[in-house]
Amino acid sequence: MFHLLKVKNSYHDNIERLNVSKWMVQLSAEIGLPQWMEYEVMEICICEAIKTSWHQPLNRYSWIVEREISKSDMAYHSDHVVMMGHMFSMLARVFPDSNEQEQKFWTNNVNYIVEAARRITAPKSGKLQSVAQAEKWLALDISKLKKKLIALFTEQCKGLGVLFTQDPSIFRRNERMRQAVKDRKERMKKSAEFVTCSDESEGWGSSDGEASGDEASGDGEVDVIDIGDDASEEATDNEVEMVGIVVSKKRLLELGRVWDEDHSSSNPCPKAT
Repeated sequence: MFHLLKVKNSYHDNIERLNVSKWMVQLSAEIGLPQWMEYEVMEICICEAIKTSWHQPLNRYSWIVEREISKSDMAYHSDHVVMMGHMFSMLARVFPDSNEQEQKFWTNNVNYIVEAARRITAPKSGKLQSVAQAEKWLALDISKLKKKLIALFTEQCKGLGVLFTQDPSIFRRNERMRQAVKDRKERMKKSAEFVTCSDESEGWGSSDGEASGDEASGDGEVDVIDIGDDASEEATDNEVEMVGIVVSKKRLLELGRVWDEDHSSSNPCPKAT
């Protein structure tokens, strides 16, 4: 079981945001998400897996995208950012349960998802009025939650299509955020190529498609397992299951060591007083 020990409203928040952004790129090549999940949809689900693994109180994707939009004016623990994080957690529940028509809706409106989530969770004008209400929505049955979110995002996305043409400043703000998503997508492609080459060089596959080495005998340790819809086995004690994927604790521990090596000496936690 992993927990992050940090000081709230300190530079630790910034460090955590930067590392979650880095982990997204690393994990994208190793987490078996469906092919239709790309860009914001994929990043939301990866951040939800990280949230579950590290016991974070909310989906940190709200930190990543709000930083791109608000820059240094972002308040990490404001009600708006917290509610937006809960909204991304709701979406991470809904995406894997989407049928073909619903998948088409999310992919066709992927460029509106973040801005729509920001507006739905706006404390004074959004449909979500409080953090407590967002937490209640999170606990809804998946069918009720899906129906609610699709109705809300359908309304918002239609309005944003018009608003982007009427207000260029909002369009440019959204495009700035989207460009950061596209840049991470390019880094994810390079990460995927690196993982594929590494796996082949270590004997994880062969040209004729047959398993080789420890994998064939069942003795090898697989870091990440992709679960299909018909999978019958449950995650073991050495794995963490979230949004239709299983990530081994070995891989998460490796990410934890990256955190320690990058920040333990340069940014030590202050002593309690």
